This record gives sequence, C-alpha cells and structure tokens, in this order.
Amino acid sequence: MKILTLLNTKFELIKSTFNQINFKELSNQAVTILKNNFQDIISKSKNIAQTNFDLGMYHYLLGNRSDAILRFNIAKFINPNYVASDYYIGRCYLESFKHQKARIYFEKYLNSRHQDFIEEAQYCINLLNNKAAEISSIPKGIIKATFDIIAQALDNNKIIIQQQDIIPQQSLFAGTIQLLMAKNKPFGNDILDIGSGTGIMGKFCRVQKIANIIMGVDISSFMARRASYLMLDDMKVYNNVKVIDYELYLKDPNTLNFNFDVIFASDLITYNSNLDFFFQNIYPIVKEAGLLGITFKTTSNKDVEFKPLFEQFYFSSEYVKTIADKYSWKLVKEENTTFSNNEQGKVIIFSK
Repeated sequence: MKILTLLNTKFELIKSTFNQINFKELSNQAVTILKNNFQDIISKSKNIAQTNFDLGMYHYLLGNRSDAILRFNIAKFINPNYVASDYYIGRCYLESFKHQKARIYFEKYLNSRHQDFIEEAQYCINLLNNKAAEISSIPKGIIKATFDIIAQALDNNKIIIQQQDIIPQQSLFAGTIQLLMAKNKPFGNDILDIGSGTGIMGKFCRVQKIANIIMGVDISSFMARRASYLMLDDMKVYNNVKVIDYELYLKDPNTLNFNFDVIFASDLITYNSNLDFFFQNIYPIVKEAGLLGITFKTTSNKDVEFKPLFEQFYFSSEYVKTIADKYSWKLVKEENTTFSNNEQGKVIIFSK
C-alpha cells in the first residue's frame, strides 16, 4: 500500500511538471535558434564545399587523380554551384585515358553557365573528337596546369630530372657559350630566360659566370618559385622571376624598357605555336647582335604538327627558320638534339 501511494505521488509530480511546460514557447525558441544559426550553417557548408574543392586541386596537381575526382564530386554534391568541378573531373579522366567519362563531364561543364574554362573544355572535346588538325593553340590554363603538376611532382620527388632530360638545354648553352666567346663577350651578359621552368638555364649561366643579370618568366607560379629559390655560392641564380604568360610579358610596354644580350626559350614553342608572334615581339628586346636560342621537337610530316597524346606542337626546322627570317633573325647555329623518350629535336640559335 505504501509503494502504491509513493508511485501515485511521483506520477502527480511528473504530471504537474509536464503541465507547466509551455511547448509553444519552446517551439518558438527552437525556431529562433535555427534562424539565428542558419547563416552560420550555410557558411560552414560553403566552407566544406570550398575545402573539398581545394583538396581536389591539391590532389590534381599531385597527380592523385582518383582522390581529386572524389573531392571534386563532394564539393559539387555539397554545393552545386561548384561547376568547375565538372571541368577538373573531365581533365582527370582525360589524363587517365578514360575518354568516355571525360566527355560526359566536359559536356556537363559546357552545358552549364560557368565561363572560366570554356576554352579549355572545348579544346578537350576537340581532343576527344580526334580533331587535332583543328587545334592551333593550347589554352593558357592548360599550359599553366601542366607545369604546375610537373613542379609539384618534382617537389615531392615523384619525378627526378635525369641527365638525358636536359640534353637539349646543355646543347643550347654550349652553343651559346661558343658564340659569346667568338664575340669576345663571355662575361657580363644580361639574360632573359622565357619559360624558365626549374631554372636549369639560369644555373648554367651562373656556373660559367657569363651573366650580369638573369631574368626569368614562367606561366607557372610553382615553377617560378623553384627557379626563384635557386642559389649558387650564397647568391640567387635569378635576379627576378615573373609569374606571367610570355605573350602578356612581351605585350607589356614596360618590357621594352630593358634589352638583353641573350634570350633563351628552351622548349617554349612546344606549347606556343604562334611563331609569328614569338619572333616578331622578341626582336625589340634583344640588343644589337644579341642572341636568341630555342629548342623544339621536330616533325617531318608537315610544317607544324600537334600531337594530342602529349598535347604538344612539333615543327619542321625549315618552317621555324622561314618564320624567323621573315622578322630579320639571322641563323648562326643549328644542330640536332634528343629529348627524353628519344624524341628528335633541334637546337637553333639566331642573332639580331
């Protein structure tokens, strides 16, 4: 009987407490809390999308394409506005030779309203459609990404530069030294290295002490950073390395304020096929009797051939010399060379 009385007492206490609760007020409080935190929730979800997109770019630049695809998909799942994910997923599949999947994502991107990678996506569609003959230029964004990826691979020791990889640069530098000696100007030269990359040409110049100043230009900030950090005997190899596309650099009126004794453009035209622009716009910034040295891969099939597998341009040496002559460059040295994978190429040095 005592137990029953005790239970009734507890029940009445619970009932009384329950009746005192204002559920409408609690509901209003919950709504208020949600309203107050809604923007914070949205902001955090956006940050999650951006974080995953950034991780996707990180893995893409490292060549971890599966991880990149995962992150790009998460970014777009969280926030459908991350349409750029479709473009980069397409590039991941293209570079993995999964062409059907690549096409799906490039087409999705082109059907969106996003504008940042229209040129790049259409170029990739042309690759997939076997329209290499219609490709006259490689989008700057793809050139930049290509060398960003190479620089990251070098930083992480996924690529190690071998002696055979720098044969063209060695030949170009050796030929340049010979010509400078013949001109009685083996020292104190002002040098511009267009497409400075890892800085190998600059290092050659400092080791042999032929340079006064060395300026570098590279479209890839990752490559430019590598070159700008190069040291020799407690001295920076490059006085300055600009992160800029070489065409924009040559179009800049400030570029004309300084002339160079030697300009190196090793492998530059492999990714930039507009030889008219190249030879015409470099001419004004070379000193009288100054030198322009280039290396490129050769083809015997036609004047210019785009090879989609490597996304590179190959040239006949006669065509290159013809365009150079059109802008008053004088041929002073030409020799055969070998690129990595035993691809044949040329080293050519012109004089102004």
